[in-house]
Amino acid sequence: MPKLSIIVPIYNTGIYLHKCLKSVLSQTLDDFELILIDDGSKDESGKICDEYAQKDSRVRVIHKENQGVSIARNTGIKEAKGEYIGFIDSDDWIDKDMYKKMYSKALEHNADIVICDAKTVYDNKVDELDTINSLAESIMLKKSDVSPKILKEIAGSTWRCVYKRDIIIDNEILFPEGMPLSEDRVFNILAMGYSNSIYYIKEAFYNRYIREGSAVNKYYENMLDIVLDVREGMQNALKKAWTDRKYIDEYETQMLQMVFAMIGNEFYKTNRKSFIEKCRAIEEICKNSVVKEIILNSKSNDIRAKLILKNNIFLLCIITKLQNIKNGR
Repeated sequence: MPKLSIIVPIYNTGIYLHKCLKSVLSQTLDDFELILIDDGSKDESGKICDEYAQKDSRVRVIHKENQGVSIARNTGIKEAKGEYIGFIDSDDWIDKDMYKKMYSKALEHNADIVICDAKTVYDNKVDELDTINSLAESIMLKKSDVSPKILKEIAGSTWRCVYKRDIIIDNEILFPEGMPLSEDRVFNILAMGYSNSIYYIKEAFYNRYIREGSAVNKYYENMLDIVLDVREGMQNALKKAWTDRKYIDEYETQMLQMVFAMIGNEFYKTNRKSFIEKCRAIEEICKNSVVKEIILNSKSNDIRAKLILKNNIFLLCIITKLQNIKNGR
């Protein structure tokens, strides 16, 4: 049994794939299997995967029809044989000591999950440190130590974590299918809820590349439906793995940020609607009863929340458009 199974879902990322895979295969921890899930790529990605598999016996490739990142990762989980499981996005890369240090901490502390920091890398911006602000230093956490505030921060991304395989398999934890956003968060809420111990390393080992056209910059036509599905998925996961109501209440503040993102989505550069059409779409969002419930539950003083409740659509649209211009979206 390898120490680690590393799962990489891949879809049309051929121009980035070499950097990603080389960073994995040059790890100072060499006892791992690398499972590449070619999710129906139409570029050279599948061929690149096969080339690496021919050169290195640690690499396995699964070619499948395109069904999305969640099903691709779930396919990898079902194939994984390692003591621990990690995930990497195929346009990102990792520091050479990442998995050696994380696996070492997992053994030292008998941790079910190990988390590290990351760097967000942009084409035309300064790199940003993605750290856990609520934790000042590296620390061992029992489940009872994980407050709602801490959970909300640490449960964001799966690529910064390694998970004891038994926790995932024994509790039948999989990524939610058909959810194009926040699938990592739902997975982590469950995984962390079923774990007894989590070790956090306050060092940045993972390099997250934000490119034009990535999921965080993509316009979604059905964003309202997605956000409502995300809220339902997170609430179901919290009720299942975290029994205290305070965790659900804390996550309403997370959902508020998704409401703002949903409104911002209408003014992305990739949305070709007219200004009036965008404002009408935002008006429909603001009329939704669940959106209003999220705002009231979060008790936010944000000007955008107040504008939604007052149905001041025009000013909300102007503020949103200016913010997107400022952020280059």
